[in-house]
Amino acid sequence: MYDSAINYKQKMLKAANPSDMGRVSAIESSLGECYFRKGDHSKALTHFRSALEILTTLTSQKSLLAEVYDNIGRCLHEQGNYQEALLYTQKSIDITIAVNGEESLDAAVRLGNLGVIELSLGNFEKSVELHRRSQQGCLKAVG
Repeated sequence: MYDSAINYKQKMLKAANPSDMGRVSAIESSLGECYFRKGDHSKALTHFRSALEILTTLTSQKSLLAEVYDNIGRCLHEQGNYQEALLYTQKSIDITIAVNGEESLDAAVRLGNLGVIELSLGNFEKSVELHRRSQQGCLKAVG
């Protein structure tokens, strides 16, 4: 299933106009997600970092930038690079709050992701606090 999606997205990437950086970064990010779900975190990270490199130059794509930072954090966490994952996930949260506000669903979900990383680092109390904040944020966001 993922192989056909990856093949299709690779074709999209080849056909994309290189000057349409927003589209190229979105395809790179989508490829990264396919590889992540397939369990190939190394290739996922390569595509997410490619998307990040492009997105840092585009001021209009802040939501996608936050998503890519979060995705890189997820990859790094899966690879056991918890400290680096923590940095990327926190950056994702900072951008998300700046763009969508502290009570957005995206901010709440990313706080939960940060809680998972803190748990992996052995910071149980910090993890519980982040998951509580995440839960409260989700409840506020969805009503």
